[in-house]
Amino acid sequence: MPIAVGYSHLFRGLTLEFDSEAGEYELHFADGSQSRAALLHDESGTPALQVDAYATAAGTAIPERLWTIVSTHRDRGRTRATLGQAL
Repeated sequence: MPIAVGYSHLFRGLTLEFDSEAGEYELHFADGSQSRAALLHDESGTPALQVDAYATAAGTAIPERLWTIVSTHRDRGRTRATLGQAL
């Protein structure tokens, strides 16, 4: 499932909206670059977003990262998740 990202990279405080039922996603960044991502949960149910490495359209290498999710809101099969820090 695709997730549109309005920037060329992810950052703390960014809110993403995606299909609640999918677990794997394709991130489509504003500069045309793409990456794969997976929604994970630890033993306590806390969510995080695992994002594969990718390169921006300008050629900047972005390493694989695990992003904490500091808040979520579900509505009609969609989730809005706000990113915390990258681990």
